[in-house]
Amino acid sequence: MAANPLEELLKVPDEESESNLDELLESVRRHLNMEVAFLSEITDGKRIFRYVSADSGRQEIPIRGHGDECEKTYCKRILDGVLPPIIRDTQENAITASLPVTEELGIGSYAGVPVYLKDNRVYGTLCCYDSSPAEYLSDRDLGFLHVVAATIGQLMRKKVERDERIAESTHRIKSVAETNNLQLRFQPVVDADNSQVLFYETLARFNSSPYRPPNEWIDEAESVGLGIYIESLILLKALEHLALAEESQLLVKLSLNVSPNLMLNGNLFALLEGIDPNALVLEITEHTEIDDYSVFARKLQPLVDKGLEIAIDDVGSGFASLRHIIELEPDIIKLDMNLIRAIEGDTKRQALVAALVAFAESSEIQTVAEGVETQAELDTLKGLGVSNFQGYFFARPEEFSTIIERAKATSRGG
Repeated sequence: MAANPLEELLKVPDEESESNLDELLESVRRHLNMEVAFLSEITDGKRIFRYVSADSGRQEIPIRGHGDECEKTYCKRILDGVLPPIIRDTQENAITASLPVTEELGIGSYAGVPVYLKDNRVYGTLCCYDSSPAEYLSDRDLGFLHVVAATIGQLMRKKVERDERIAESTHRIKSVAETNNLQLRFQPVVDADNSQVLFYETLARFNSSPYRPPNEWIDEAESVGLGIYIESLILLKALEHLALAEESQLLVKLSLNVSPNLMLNGNLFALLEGIDPNALVLEITEHTEIDDYSVFARKLQPLVDKGLEIAIDDVGSGFASLRHIIELEPDIIKLDMNLIRAIEGDTKRQALVAALVAFAESSEIQTVAEGVETQAELDTLKGLGVSNFQGYFFARPEEFSTIIERAKATSRGG
């Protein structure tokens, strides 16, 4: 199997647009007629350049993301009140004249003010400097910097809060990957006579205190850009179970819920490298739209050619799943459990299921009714032509070890 690509998926991209801050720094620099403007963050004893705007002719430019010890910087001294916020000529100030950074960056004049988050917590500094003295700098310019710094503080507060939320969520999600808090259960999909298991659907279970249902974990992961990561983690664990079955020379087929995004970003194919496609059914979820079906189908075709089956999940819950059926020509459609619940007493839902079954039969697509819990539901669905079933009426989700032991007993004729 290919090397584990999950670590790359933990690198969450910043969703905030950076153009506003870049443009704001450019305006500040031009307004003060100085060569460089930057926003720094003070963290863990370091001053880090987060945003930089510089004149195109300037050679010594701060490197964005570069950090220096605070004690070596103007920023720390301005925050501590050791340096004034405006230094018109750095050579006339004994402190700045002696600091190595003055020569390293070619600082002739400087202006800087603190940037505060809420509760007066310091984020860093908003600073400008030029290679030449700037005797024209005034209290009015200082007031302008304070106003801009207050605006930036509001912008950065939202970004910091988002970053902290991402960090907390990433830690929780990563802890799942590194511990045994994520476990899988498997629920069979059976034929009409309950005599044959077509495949087992893979279901995630997150052990946490307090307990949170799987959809909340997945929603949290998606909200911070880690939806593909958690999907990949579940898929990897499922493939480990398949490998156990293969070692025991047992044929077990699993279905895996995957989003279109997981397929389109290429990570799916890396994860499935070396896996027998005949042992898998990929269930395409309803919840993510596919922008370009032709691209999606083209990426999927090599696996389909090798025997991979495609199922459309949650059919009947929304428009996306119906379009998936038309565009992707699946092998299986799975009728949403909300369509199945107490269907024996609902003629409208019966008519919808009958229409979906007729369409499936004409297209040589198998149907699976999800969430079957009662004999009345089963009898009604059979009468409507549904051919396969899944739900508590047949079996609850179980551990893979139970499936393996049952398969071994069957192979021994036990």
